[in-house]
Amino acid sequence: MVDDDQTNRPNHGTEMKRTIAICNQAGGVGKTTTTRDLGFELAERGHRVLVLDADSQGSLGEFLGLNPHRSERQSIWQFIASEADPAREEPPPDMLCEAYGLTVGISNLQLIKLERRLIEQRQPHRLYTILASLGDRFDYVLIDCPPNINEISIQALFAADELIVPVQTEEKAVAGMFLIQEELIETNKRRMPFRPTLKIAGFLPTRYNPSRNLHKHCLTEIERMTASLNCALFDPIREYIAVAEACNAGKPLKLHAPHCPAVRDIQNLADRLSA
Repeated sequence: MVDDDQTNRPNHGTEMKRTIAICNQAGGVGKTTTTRDLGFELAERGHRVLVLDADSQGSLGEFLGLNPHRSERQSIWQFIASEADPAREEPPPDMLCEAYGLTVGISNLQLIKLERRLIEQRQPHRLYTILASLGDRFDYVLIDCPPNINEISIQALFAADELIVPVQTEEKAVAGMFLIQEELIETNKRRMPFRPTLKIAGFLPTRYNPSRNLHKHCLTEIERMTASLNCALFDPIREYIAVAEACNAGKPLKLHAPHCPAVRDIQNLADRLSA
């Protein structure tokens, strides 16, 4: 719950253009690769983009070649969990780094310990306040959420303006779509009255192989369920080995394999967001 103390309430200053959380409680659905490749595509189009890793696994940094677990650089989460007043202080510049035209907020295993501090602080708006303090430095902030609901994901959902929900085209992943809707209801209870209602920008089918009947069946189910939830549905991101290879290479897919059809899928997603 948000502290009733006026000094702990969010500072409603100038905000960046759009803060989007890439969120799903399931793991392995493509949250991190979507964050990386969508961020890179938006940056290539001239937007100023911050991608923020909210998962202690640190995969976003690794997928951008930053070695977050070996880096001496402090993560921005250390500032978020510190005793600093986020309404009056900006994070030190060296807590953010650059990679492939993106500004990156890395994460690593220290986030597990930092989460305890955030729980004790009982201020779910700290990330939101810090991002707001960065003002108009960014056009987009993309948050790669953890695959579970914890204090870190609560911070991310409080900060976000909208959600993109990757859904793997497998039966188990499709069945979990209603859990997202339930969590959205709980999140909006926490946000009131400090933040506008958080909405789903759209569900994003991922790891889609159109040659597999199961995937085509699951895509049909996703279409049916998004209609019943009155939510938008983005075109699917197709599965190619080049996506995994780009992760191992620590590069955005568009740089690693520019002719991979999944690059076009990401471009379609960016088109939809920019429309």
